[in-house]
Amino acid sequence: MLYSLFRLVIVFLVCLVIYIIIKKINRKRNIKDAKPTHTKTYKFVLCLGALAFISILGTALYCFPFENLFIDFSSPEDVFKYTANGYIDKVIYGDNSCMIIYSDNDSIYNTMFVAKDNDSYKIVAYPQYSTEHIYSQKYWNADIYTINQTGDTYCFLLLYTHDDNVNISDNLGTEYHCFKVTENSYYFYGYMKGYDENYSVYINS
Repeated sequence: MLYSLFRLVIVFLVCLVIYIIIKKINRKRNIKDAKPTHTKTYKFVLCLGALAFISILGTALYCFPFENLFIDFSSPEDVFKYTANGYIDKVIYGDNSCMIIYSDNDSIYNTMFVAKDNDSYKIVAYPQYSTEHIYSQKYWNADIYTINQTGDTYCFLLLYTHDDNVNISDNLGTEYHCFKVTENSYYFYGYMKGYDENYSVYINS
């Protein structure tokens, strides 16, 4: 997963640079000649500031895919290979994006999103899409995912039932893709075109 690897390398190099800078500052200040109390306080503040900066940098790098500035991926599968591990179960295409449903060693049926940019595809990181919980019942619930830069909307629905013939539909004519997770639980994913506050979903009707 090159996405994470590149960021780890960048953070490591930044840590190395900060370490070298701190060593130079310490030599210039001649800390050994300073009072012990002041020395400890100075080192603590310096280390705390460095850790805070590295934490902010690491978070920013993971949340904002700078690769989008200079890499054009030819397919959603290429984006997946670059950013994630595992194998793809399904790619659901929207107008200007797609949802990738994939499984890995830790869990099954994870989701990630990819934006379309003319004839190429771009990475969509977590801050670039929003989640809305629209339904919550005893045996099912539904979430809406909206890609901020494209406005495309997808639905994820979790249903617990003993019925093997489950049918999900809505007032938008969405095509839902069903994945059986356990004996009594199902995941449904679909691209919704024209989603608004009047959206309704129907189970077995």
